[in-house]
This record gives sequence, structure tokens and C-alpha cells, in this order.
Amino acid sequence: MECASLKLGFVFAALVVVAAGPGWADTESLLKSIFGKNLTNAQVTESYIRSDGTLEGVYKGQRYTGTWKLKGGKYCREIPAFKANGCQTIVGITNDAGKVVAVEFLDQGKTKGNRYTIN
Repeated sequence: MECASLKLGFVFAALVVVAAGPGWADTESLLKSIFGKNLTNAQVTESYIRSDGTLEGVYKGQRYTGTWKLKGGKYCREIPAFKANGCQTIVGITNDAGKVVAVEFLDQGKTKGNRYTIN
């Protein structure tokens, strides 16, 4: 699987990582909490996951569109412009108050992924 590598270059203070699953409800609930919100990092200035199964954003100045669906409890996306296709685990990053302030998308078998701040 070929994916655009999107790295995050800043540090979160006092954050807790909560994986989608029994500890966070489930992947679907985590996705619903970020529908329509702008997800950003050092290379992605806009990124939106929509409830209708579409996604869009701007990566290094290049606009992209794609689709997503849930499959086996994973977030599966297709972004033709970057040949970024496949399923990922979504991890919610919470602050001390328990509010999800960022999400990380992990490819299968990876412990680190692409992290996005929720705006």
C-alpha cells in the first residue's frame, strides 16, 4: 500500500491517547465526533471527513478528494490523487478534561501514524 507520509511537527502537552474501541466507544463514534471538523497538521492545511462517505482536503498545497467507509471496525479510505487506499485504526487523543483534541490514523501493524489537530 502506498500512502503519502504526513508528519506532525508539534507537541501536545498533557494529552492522553485513547484508542477507538471499548475504551472510547467505537470507531464509528469517534468518526462521528470529527465529521465536518477541520483536521490539520504541519502538511495538511485542510482535511474534512464527511458523514456522507466523502473526504476532502489540502496536502502540501494540493487539493484532494476521496471516499471512506467503515469495514471491520476500521476506517477505510480511498484518495485517488495520492494512491492512498487502505484501512486504518483511528486513535483519539484527549486532553485532561477528556475532550478529544486530536486524532491519529494508524496503518495496520504501525504504532505511530498521521496525527491531526481537531479545529
